Order: sequence, then C-alpha cells, then structure tokens
Amino acid sequence: MNEGRQKIPVPEDELKALYAADAGDITEEERRALTPILNSLEETAERYRILEPIAEGGEKTITRIYDSCLGRSVAMARPVRRDTEQEKEDFLREARLTAGLDHPNIVPIHNIGIDADGIPFFTMELLPGDSLKDILDRLRAGDAQYRKNYPLDILLGIFQKICDAIAYAHSRQVLHLDMKPENIRVGTFGEVFVCDWGLAKVMDGTAGTTDIDTLDGDLLNDMALSGTIQGTPGFMAPEQGRTGSCSETADIYALGSLLYMLLTHELPVEGSSTNEILDNALAGKIIPPRNRKPGLNRPQSLAAVAMQALALDPAKRYASVTQLQAEIQRYLSGFTTRAEKAGPATRTVFLIRRHSRSAFLLMVFMAALIAVVMGGLLRIRTERDVAKENLILFLAEQERSEQLDSELGDVVQRAGTSVDLIQARTMLSVFDKGLRGELKPEERNQLLGNKATLLFTLQKFQAAYVCFEQLEKPGRMLALKELSHTYAQLKPNDSNLLPEKQLAELLIKIRQDYIRYLPDQTPLLQYIFFHHMQRRPDIAPEEYLPLASVMLYQLNDIMHAYILPLKLRKRPGESGYRLDLSGMHFTRYRLDIMGGGKMNILAPFGTLEMLDISDTPLVRMTELATVDAKRLRMTGLDLAHPNVVPLRLNYMRSLKELTIDLHLYDKKTQNELRSRYIVSAP
Repeated sequence: MNEGRQKIPVPEDELKALYAADAGDITEEERRALTPILNSLEETAERYRILEPIAEGGEKTITRIYDSCLGRSVAMARPVRRDTEQEKEDFLREARLTAGLDHPNIVPIHNIGIDADGIPFFTMELLPGDSLKDILDRLRAGDAQYRKNYPLDILLGIFQKICDAIAYAHSRQVLHLDMKPENIRVGTFGEVFVCDWGLAKVMDGTAGTTDIDTLDGDLLNDMALSGTIQGTPGFMAPEQGRTGSCSETADIYALGSLLYMLLTHELPVEGSSTNEILDNALAGKIIPPRNRKPGLNRPQSLAAVAMQALALDPAKRYASVTQLQAEIQRYLSGFTTRAEKAGPATRTVFLIRRHSRSAFLLMVFMAALIAVVMGGLLRIRTERDVAKENLILFLAEQERSEQLDSELGDVVQRAGTSVDLIQARTMLSVFDKGLRGELKPEERNQLLGNKATLLFTLQKFQAAYVCFEQLEKPGRMLALKELSHTYAQLKPNDSNLLPEKQLAELLIKIRQDYIRYLPDQTPLLQYIFFHHMQRRPDIAPEEYLPLASVMLYQLNDIMHAYILPLKLRKRPGESGYRLDLSGMHFTRYRLDIMGGGKMNILAPFGTLEMLDISDTPLVRMTELATVDAKRLRMTGLDLAHPNVVPLRLNYMRSLKELTIDLHLYDKKTQNELRSRYIVSAP
C-alpha cells in the first residue's frame, strides 16, 4: 500500500535543532501576535465610544455606542434625572432588576456602571426592528406592507412571546407594571423583547433573601415611590390606579389591553384626555372589541379573552399568564376559548374548521348516500345514459388536452417575438422550454436574443454572453453582446449584483455610447434599475446617489455629456440627509414601470432631513408621492394647481417645516398649511 510513497531524507542535525527549539525563543512581538483579544483588552483606554443617539424619554436617554471589549455596537442608557443620589439609585435599580431576569424575550443587560463624571449607566442589547406601537400605528393608518407582514396570526405569535417573558418574570416574583406597545420591540426575524422595567416591583416574600439566584425585594423595590400611583392610563389596572397596590393580575390586565389593541388597533377605553381615560378605566367602561372596530371583523373568541383579562374585578381575570396563553393557544389550535362560553353551534363551526378535510369528505359521503337512496329506483334506467354521457365528456376532454398541447407550443414560439421585462424570471423558464423544442433557425435566433436580453436586464452577464454567442446573426444585439462580455469580466458571479456606482456607469454607457445601436434603450435602463432595486431595497444613500443621478437624467430626457451629481449631505446630529435639487431641470421623479407600478427615484433616500426643489420646472406635486422629508423648500415653482398642495403633502408623514412663495396660495390654503406645518417665506 505504501509502495508509491517516497521517503524524503532529513539531515540529522536539522531534526535535532527542531526538537531542541524552545518556546522561549520567540520574540515578544511574535508572542503578542498569538493573543490579539487579550492585547486589545489590556490596551483599551476607554471601553465605550459614542456613535449616535437613538431615543430620549422622560426617564432616560438611549445612545448607540461601540463596546471595544465586546467588539460590537450596543445600546447605552443614562438617566435624564440624575441630580440626586436617590435619582441615580432609582435608575440603577431598574438596571439591576432587569439584569436579574434572564429570558430570550427580555432585553439582556451587558454591563452596569458609573462613568468618570459620576453618571450611572447600563449597556444592553441593541434592539432591532420596530416598537409594537410603531407597528400598530402603521396598521391603524392602513399601511399595506404592514398589513401583509403582520396578519392576526403573526400578531398573536408576538403576543405569546410577550406572555412568555411576563410569565417568567412572575416566576421570579417580579411584576412589570408598565406594559404597553412602546415597551415592546419586534425584530425583522421574529425577535420580541419586553423592555423598560423601571416601574417593576419584586413581590413580597423575597425581601432580605440570601439566595444569590433570588431577586431581593428590599434592594430592588422603589421604596421612595411605594404607595404612589404609577403606570400608563389604558394599560394600568384599576386597582393600580386607585391605591398603587397590585399583584400578577395587574400585569394580566395590561396584557389584556395589548391583546385588545392587537385586535382593534385602539385603546380599550376612550377619552379626550389622560384623566378621562383613567376615570373610564377605573369605572370599567371597556368598549367590546367588535363594537370598537366592526370593520376588522375580529374573532369573538379572542374578543372574549381580552374582555376577561380586562375585568374590573381582579378575581374575575385570568389567575395567571399561563392561563391567558392557554386561551390564545386554544384559538390558534382551532378550539373555542373558555371565555367565549360558546354554544353548540359555534363549537360545531370550530370543529369543522379543525377537521375541514374530514368534514368535507363526510359531507360528500352523506350527499352521495342520499343521492343513492333517492335515486335507487331510477339508477338502472339512467345508468346507461350516464355512462354514455361520461364517455362523450372523456373524449371531448381528451381532444381538448391534445389541442392545449398544440397551443402551448405555439405560445412558446410566439414568446420569442416579444420580451416581458417585468416578468423576466418567468419568461426565462418559458424561453428555456421553447429552446428545448424544434424551432426554425430564425425562431431560435429570436428566442435566444430575447433570453439574452432578459439575462442582461437581471445582470446575469455571463449567462447573457453565452446566449449572445449562440446567435447566428446578432444584428442590433451586438452592442449588448459587447457589454455582456465586458461586465462578465468585471462581475464573474451571476448571483451577485453590480455595486451601484458600477451600475450607474453601465447605464451611462448605454445612454451615451450605445443609443444609436439600441433605439429602445429607455425601457431597458428602467427595467435594469427596477430589477436591481427589487433585490437591493435597503441601500445606503451615499451608495445610491450616482444611480439616482443617472435615472433622474434618463427619466427627464436630459442628454448632457456629463451627469452632474446630486447634492447630498448630512450634518452632525441629524438622523437624515439633506438633498438639494434646486435649479435642476427635473420635472419628473416617478418611473411608470409597465406591469410593475410606480417607483419614485427619491424614495430610497429614506426620510430626508431637508429636500430643496426650488427653482425647478416641477408642475405636479404628485411626482413627490412616497417621498418623505422633515423640511421641504419649494420656492420659485410654477405649479399647475397650487391650492391642492396640502392634499399632496399628506405623502410626507414626517414633514414639519415648509418654505414656499406665500403669494401663490390663497388665504384658505395658507391657513391650512400653517395649521399643519411651520411655514416660512424665502
């Protein structure tokens, strides 16, 4: 077995030197290279580096920071009120209590400390996604994407994870006491975190404990606020609002409010002020969910669960969070909830839903049985006619099947004469099927050319070049063939996309160098842009900038030899960018993609800090649909209908300040704009 191997002789003196080598012979620099993490911790002069503010509330500020010890970004919380030792202690109490709760649905604490200025802080996981309040606000506003992403079953899954966190906290003798949508974070991959345990309370029975795994009520309860009323009206249990004393049923009341909002997107009690909401809650004036939002048509089973959790008398609520969860699970499993007290008819409906297939087969069987009994006397007489009719239907179906096979071939061949660029991936499968069949040379050439064009549109330059190479007569396709070859070398992997800068250069090349070879280059550019954005919905504004510049010039049919870059900048402390389009010759910002709807070229910049479209030829404000900005400057415009500007500005949900030529608008329009925004003249 070892006959094919060769033995390489090694001099004896080299072997002795190798085995005699000592680990102590390596240099200090080589030794430190073996322990980079240890070195970084020893050399770190300052552990935290502030990156950007995230949020600020009445109790604390949240900042995104870089933790050099962990080597990643985390969130740091600092107290807003920190003038006295008691205020600092209250802040640290929340941090210590949260750190003692180890659960996948409770925000994890990484570190607690006091900085060089004597200000306490704690660091925690940098939470992704939206707050539950953001999601409910979008659902209430009718946001189509959020309705698609958050149907009722997904919302109930989020609710169950919230219940998991609270059930765990109760097992550790901890009450949250401030459950509300603002304190729930929902990530894009199903993560759910319960946050803000500032009002949490350790229940009696844990005070003074010496067990290191048990939370100490004497240490962690806010004694300075004992007996005071704390909480959020609408989510705060009535007994919590009256006396400040509460038990697990107070959190169950808050969970009932959350469930109510998931069903209706509204608070369970109405009121024009905080005091009115609190008074209605104390009086138990809960509006049944199905009366609050009849149009949503929410299940009565879940509405009954929410109403029981919101019972005025704590004894009539669910005794534990797990009982509440069990009710939700019963509904998700196809059973009626106990709170509904469903009658036989309702239970039968749920039974059929659980066993829909079996119920359908049973109904079919019963119908067949009745038909047999009722038609027994006629069966012999009609059997021959039925058989004859079935034979006729079978022969007709067979003939139709053969006809469809023939027509399918014709459809595949006709697909070679036109290209549906919006349905590129679907058309590719049609072309592949057609190319496997028997075709005339000119039909095959047309089909290959169209397939190559589709592949080019999808930036699959390698595959496109292979198709172009098979063309017997490239004709006007020669230009695309050359481009495919060039960009296949720049991007060998067809699964990847070109960086936005390179894609912008490709589109410029098509506009300027290949326009005479590609008379229909305009839709080609738009579809290349469309498919790129479908696969790259989240692009950094700086990376997107050159691509946006090219598309705006193309959309507005501006054929300059040099495309001027758009003016995009970001000031320190501002969350969004400033985009200055003043003086540009743009009248259009929206692409009309046939079969793909409308795409606004400015939308990928996100919520802009400021947008300036002054002294441009813009005529219709509808061109700014789906664009969002906090400040808008639009002077020197010749709008077709200036008095509909308030209606059109509804697109900009974040708009706060507006600069316009006031004399162009009538008094009614001016007053309406001033009632909604800070309006100024240039």
